[in-house]
Amino acid sequence: MTNHYPWYDPRNPPYINPWADDSDPPADEVICEENRQKLAAETPKGIYDYLNRRILKQDEAKRCAAMVLYNALHGHSEHAFFIGPSGSGKTAIWRALQNIYPEMIVICDGSRLTTEGFKGDVKVADLLKNEAILNRNGNAILVVDEADKTFAWKETSSRESVGQQLAAEFLKLMDGITIPITSNKTTYYVDTRRISFVFCGAFSKAAHEIADKKNWKKIGFGDIHQEAKAYDNEITTEDLIAHGVLPELLGRISRVVNLSPMTTDDYYEMLGAECSPAARLERQYGVSISLSPETRRALAETAASSGLGTRAVESALRQKLDEALFENCEQSSFEF
Repeated sequence: MTNHYPWYDPRNPPYINPWADDSDPPADEVICEENRQKLAAETPKGIYDYLNRRILKQDEAKRCAAMVLYNALHGHSEHAFFIGPSGSGKTAIWRALQNIYPEMIVICDGSRLTTEGFKGDVKVADLLKNEAILNRNGNAILVVDEADKTFAWKETSSRESVGQQLAAEFLKLMDGITIPITSNKTTYYVDTRRISFVFCGAFSKAAHEIADKKNWKKIGFGDIHQEAKAYDNEITTEDLIAHGVLPELLGRISRVVNLSPMTTDDYYEMLGAECSPAARLERQYGVSISLSPETRRALAETAASSGLGTRAVESALRQKLDEALFENCEQSSFEF
């Protein structure tokens, strides 16, 4: 008798191609590295450990992401806000998890969203037109990047906030409805109670205003204080409400996680770690890349000062690699 376990259960036997010839790998090698990572990432601790090898710092965010994914794997939804400056790892955490669970994690650009009845390419309901959601009947995680732009206060001609209208549409989905979604002429009925919503955004305006208030309060007392910087203090739900996020939506959020800015030393450490952009380029190009301490320090300073974080590092490294490959595309080992 065949046992039918849930799709995520490791007791499911690996698929073996019945038409495989002798050149195919033996049965015990059919589970690829990606699937081994899945098997190791079934517990919250396993998911966290997987992230820990790929994302520097941001311990609270990695723990929160581990629990959101763990609950989603078992059919339970949980909603969260990830807040932090560009380059701090908000979206990188979810991209790392998407690598091992592409069938259930959807990442979208919230800055392109428009409300129903307004001109624009992407509506909130359109985010559900994804195989990861449709094929699993909603048992998925929907990560909305640039959420600060999604919920920003933008008035219509009738003096209503577009951001709050979008929040109201998300709120309807988060409360749980069965919604018909038509994709490729097929209609699916998606149970949104099984979707976890994660909103990622910088909310830099709020961060700078909080810092300005802290500095203003210190004026005139005669003590010497270090100037407060953006993101020195956590952004709270009250701060989000003050900057236009609908209170009712925040009432459905289980966790608001603040990610701390990365320093020059953090980026320097990252460039020597497994999660380095250099390591990603090595895998992508199939080459070996070695960075001198001077290059690591220069790239780290660029990442910190530009405000672009790892994007600046990867862009600079890719340019160096492209120039070297242009000179000799047969070369497989590079030192910068």
